Amino acid sequence: MGSHKQGTNDMSKNLFGLQNKPDMPGFSDFDKAVQGDRNNEHFLAMNCSNYTNFSGSEAGILHGNGNVTPTWTDSNTVADIHSHPEGSIGPPSASDVWGAMFSASHSSSYQGRYIMAPDGSFYCVAITNRTAALNFMRNNTKDDVISSSGNTKNGFNQKSEFADDFRDALDQFSGLDPDDAWCHALSAVAEMHGMGITIMKAESKTQPFKSKHVIKMSNSKYIAAECE
Repeated sequence: MGSHKQGTNDMSKNLFGLQNKPDMPGFSDFDKAVQGDRNNEHFLAMNCSNYTNFSGSEAGILHGNGNVTPTWTDSNTVADIHSHPEGSIGPPSASDVWGAMFSASHSSSYQGRYIMAPDGSFYCVAITNRTAALNFMRNNTKDDVISSSGNTKNGFNQKSEFADDFRDALDQFSGLDPDDAWCHALSAVAEMHGMGITIMKAESKTQPFKSKHVIKMSNSKYIAAECE
């Protein structure tokens, strides 16, 4: 696996100190909610103007059985974080990738979507090329990209080139840890289709985020790489 320095989204390194609007919860409040209930999903948007728009919100944190993560929040949102409950995958889903790009298309301040995995690690779908992300959104609809059936193996529309490319990339990275293989496969799809995002991971709250990106070789294959 390659390793080198790469310019990344500063927000991805500052999640645990993110402060919200006055009198609204921050990361520590979100963390407390997750620790108190690992079987449900929890969601927090940072700097959102009006949390009362969210049904079932409690002091700005959404709770629910299943997916409670909104597709986007509002034009002031800088980031959001949600948990993946026990029994679900840890890394970002295809829906998380789509959601991050969609949120970026509605907020010029939006930096990325964070995910707290069941094992206590953290992931980020960081917007690292906003122009590319917006171009992708203009050229592809949600139905083009995301599976309408919901709980599929990889979350992409199974009849799409995105699903085919993801499966091929997963096979290519099959020698890696399954979660790392998943992240690098998502990164390969993002690179192939110009999504303008970087997948990042922090092993815990005390560890830095590292990008799980790929490098394209002359034979059009990809190798896994990571850097802080």
